[in-house]
Amino acid sequence: MSRKKIAITILLLTAISLFGADVKMEQPQKNKKMMVNDMIILPFPGGKIFKTEKIKLSDKQKEQLATEVRPIMHGKYNPLMQEIFVLEKSIQRVIKKNKTIFDARLQDKIDKIADLKKEAIEYKLKALMKIKSILTPEQWQVWINY
Repeated sequence: MSRKKIAITILLLTAISLFGADVKMEQPQKNKKMMVNDMIILPFPGGKIFKTEKIKLSDKQKEQLATEVRPIMHGKYNPLMQEIFVLEKSIQRVIKKNKTIFDARLQDKIDKIADLKKEAIEYKLKALMKIKSILTPEQWQVWINY
């Protein structure tokens, strides 16, 4: 196994074990929204920034975002994040049921999560670069500082 995968595995196990030991996990969750953390936090406010009208888009920019960015985020990135969410939840359930924090059977799922998160961040970076090429420099500054 590569050093990168070992490091990611350790980070995931640490996060999962801390999360699994949290008393809040035993209580019903009020917010059932899907929440998966990226490996790298990027400035990606998504469509909500345009609804605030902090960035006013031309018709051409709207069309470009719809045809060049939306397919990446909605067609590729979001489905990966949903798959990651399911895998993370299954790992959390196993950890809550077992007396030991690490079970060798979890390794495949952990490796899969690491691979999917890598792929997801690549899609997100690709979408960000497309957004940067579509927005004016001034609009881009508003985007990254939102």
